[in-house]
Amino acid sequence: GFKATLSVTDNPCILSGQHCFWLKQGLDPYPLTYDKAEDAPNVPSEAWELFNRFYNSSGAIFWLPWRQRFNVDQFKNELINQREKLGEFLLFMNKLRLLQVNGETWEVQRERDSSEQDIVWITLTSPDSNTEHFLRIDWREIMAQEVVEEIASEMDEWSRNKWLNSTHRFQFSLLIGLNKDKQKIEEIETGRVFVFLPTNQETGFRFHIQGRFALTADRKRVKENDPMTQWALGILKEKVCALPVILRDLGLLPSA
Repeated sequence: GFKATLSVTDNPCILSGQHCFWLKQGLDPYPLTYDKAEDAPNVPSEAWELFNRFYNSSGAIFWLPWRQRFNVDQFKNELINQREKLGEFLLFMNKLRLLQVNGETWEVQRERDSSEQDIVWITLTSPDSNTEHFLRIDWREIMAQEVVEEIASEMDEWSRNKWLNSTHRFQFSLLIGLNKDKQKIEEIETGRVFVFLPTNQETGFRFHIQGRFALTADRKRVKENDPMTQWALGILKEKVCALPVILRDLGLLPSA
């Protein structure tokens, strides 16, 4: 949730005890980096006054200065647009079934095919009782060792050792729209990239893809040249090429 603040601020600041530091980035798996107070923009006096008034030396204040080029009206419109797509937050989050916001509820039902463990049939119900149906194809991949080592080269020693000594197995998915009878493909208007949660990155396909991509700090875009992204794209390329066969075997391949 804290990463969402990077949609509106470039320099989150933390005041804690006698310490002050500015966060620059911190998206897993890359290490958290920070600037010392003397190397960063000055903390406004009102931030210190707030800190001293409520916390003194026993707590912390998160100071989130608005981005200079930020437009509040634009942000409000973005929130409205996101609200219309809140149901998408449930498409790949397997441990969530309900999403409730201001009295409105989005609900997802998932049914795994008993004969095909990587096939999930999904029904998403929005607050107006409208239902959407999807087919989700899941699989897991272990990251290639050379990619693991390339990513580790950008980490500090502690993070690097932890990363290198872990197994990196990630879920990938393709999500295809279906009609209400789940008997026919119904193309999604704009396919997008998900890293469990939706991004603003479009796929160019009429279906969604989910994978272990490296993202920009605001989670809106994919870092296309990052080794993690390049690896994920290679994995997805193979599966997308095999998609017609999968759909044919499920009886969903559209007629010519």
